[in-house]
Amino acid sequence: MATLPVILTLARSPGVCTYVYDSFQIEAPFLPKCRGPGDASNFDDYEEEPLRISGTEKCSKEFAEF
Repeated sequence: MATLPVILTLARSPGVCTYVYDSFQIEAPFLPKCRGPGDASNFDDYEEEPLRISGTEKCSKEFAEF
């Protein structure tokens, strides 16, 4: 069983919106087999595109102190 968070809208009027946060348990329809934290066997293999690095920095001023 998994616990899922749910946000329900209770009342809505101009300028006011009341939300209720609740959780409930449901049974998962499918549980993939996982051998460990680094197991990626449930994902498809694909060819990765090479990383393209720009010759110019477009946002150098914005990230000068980053």
